[in-house]
Amino acid sequence: MPGPLSRHRFAASSSPARASTHLGPVSVSSSFQNGANIFLLQGGKLHTPTPDCFLDGLTRQAVIGLARARGIEVIERATLPEELARTQEVFITGTAAEVTPVGEIDGQSFTVGEITQELMTAYSELVRNHAEASASAA
Repeated sequence: MPGPLSRHRFAASSSPARASTHLGPVSVSSSFQNGANIFLLQGGKLHTPTPDCFLDGLTRQAVIGLARARGIEVIERATLPEELARTQEVFITGTAAEVTPVGEIDGQSFTVGEITQELMTAYSELVRNHAEASASAA
């Protein structure tokens, strides 16, 4: 079993993102240079690392709220690379990434599935509505 590490680096190469893992728990992606957060869909539930050693960013918080509002259970816990074999969908969130599907990690392929698409759309609508409201108030 890999040793405990609080950060996990990915190297993005395309969209949907293609990533490469290293030893330790999967927790944070540096693929967009801003430290994007990772989400794994396993059995209809979203799993994402507990923000104990990284920023609990606004995009991450918003996506967790959007998921829960849609009845999707979100579990915050340590996640390990070995879990990827039982993961159906993967996406990352962040200021630059917003909600970006991950297509592959270390040769393990993932679909851009229904949950990822739903949360991508919901987040885009949330941002657009906020921008329109801000423009109207100005």
